[in-house]
Amino acid sequence: SLANGPEVTKPLLETSRAGYLAASSASAYSLVSMVSRFAPMMPPGGSVLSLSYIASERVIPGYGGGMSSAKAQLESDTRT
Repeated sequence: SLANGPEVTKPLLETSRAGYLAASSASAYSLVSMVSRFAPMMPPGGSVLSLSYIASERVIPGYGGGMSSAKAQLESDTRT
């Protein structure tokens, strides 16, 4: 998900609060929201899979705007 398209090319420290929160909401919280609704229907021991991006672990030039932070958050939430 490319949550905050206009801000994704900005360096992290130039990202607005709204852009940062939009990235987090679309790229990380969306999984939490979805799983909270589907978990009651899942069998015991069921699994959840998320797709992320290498920017959660490494610097990728031009991929900013809070997106790398959001992808790292998504990965952490998936492990939880």
